[in-house]
Amino acid sequence: MRTTGSASSFNGSGSVATRATTKFGVLAQCRSVQIEAIIIGLAAVALRFVPHARILPHLHNAVHVAARSHVAHAHMPALLLLFTLPLLGLIAGAVSIRQQIGDPSFRSRLGMTFAEGFTIESFDVRAMRRRPGSRHVFSFEIVAANPLTGKQSSIALVCKRDTTSAAGKAIREFEAMRLLWDRGFGRDEQFKIPEPVQHFPDLSLILQGRARGSKLRTYLGRASEASLRHMRMTGLWLAKLHSLPMASTQACAYADDTTVLRVHVAALRADQPGFAGELLERAAVVEQAFAGFQDVPAAMVHGDFHPDHIFVDKACITVIDFERFCVGDPARDLGSFIAHMRTMAGLSGRSPDAANREIYAFLTSYFRAIPRMQAAIIAGRIAPYATLASIEALYYVASVLKVTDSDRLAMYANCVREAASCAAEFTTALEAGQAASA
Repeated sequence: MRTTGSASSFNGSGSVATRATTKFGVLAQCRSVQIEAIIIGLAAVALRFVPHARILPHLHNAVHVAARSHVAHAHMPALLLLFTLPLLGLIAGAVSIRQQIGDPSFRSRLGMTFAEGFTIESFDVRAMRRRPGSRHVFSFEIVAANPLTGKQSSIALVCKRDTTSAAGKAIREFEAMRLLWDRGFGRDEQFKIPEPVQHFPDLSLILQGRARGSKLRTYLGRASEASLRHMRMTGLWLAKLHSLPMASTQACAYADDTTVLRVHVAALRADQPGFAGELLERAAVVEQAFAGFQDVPAAMVHGDFHPDHIFVDKACITVIDFERFCVGDPARDLGSFIAHMRTMAGLSGRSPDAANREIYAFLTSYFRAIPRMQAAIIAGRIAPYATLASIEALYYVASVLKVTDSDRLAMYANCVREAASCAAEFTTALEAGQAASA
């Protein structure tokens, strides 16, 4: 028989629950659900960053079981599953990486990398700072010994290992570096890349030499003779890359650049709705420019050319991080450099314009190092790539890092607005300078 208006009711266990206790029970249940929602998010992050193939299936199963527990209102089992198992998986994954690269068998293989019979006397591994979602990067400090002579050598290396979200990048970067090393960047004392030392396919990792010197970023905005000299040297390094002979003549394709632009714009429209209208207008200009480029000769392109990937040491320039290396439009590297120089100047507390003098020194050096006819054609394609790189920088800050600092976001948005006009001003000044010197 059903009664109405009662001050009490039966709960699932058959005991009596008053309205007051039921109310508090519902509140507690809501808090539990809220906590579970937070932990589900943490679990998703855990699953994304755990690299060990044997750990991943167990974590996926744990989340599925926890989700079923959540639906069935078994909140405590769900909490335990969602919190403890992904956390343990993260720890296990991190430990597995260190165990593998610190294992005696790996040390033996490492010794063989340098010379037959060499042994590793000491082996210091340190995790290096990395961007969210990128590969694991470690710094190696190795002392290798020759057992015949007893002579020891100190070797500094960088180890990069793929994650599940960055699978295949290690081998692609290693092959790009080996290609460039053989094409002259290994023997050159002025324009260098890190030496590609070894690729371990079973571990999905590569070893490379460590770049010497300081990041070009540290000289940004100084406009000193030293900073301008480094910028000019950087321009010559890039001109050497773009001038390397191709095995066959290829024309540039812009479909991938257009796809990347659309992905970034879609994310920013959701994350920065106040900037959406203007962003769409500028993206449309970039797409129109890409559509109009026809039969552009392709060159070897770094793909992510900016001051954090460039090291200076006296009269030597070393460029790192070739995971985006490709055959494409050389204007891409020039636009990327301009955009990142300006955003980095803004991040340092200066006006983005503080980097303009150094950008001009870089561009002047680059264009003087390539044939004049080629320079005039490339210059006209820089502006859309500067805008694309500026949009990508805003996307990374607003949609990946989820930065909420309004002043910082406004600086990045302003760099997007000014990217094309700044690039056009640089190229106009360069053309005027070349005409005057002709």
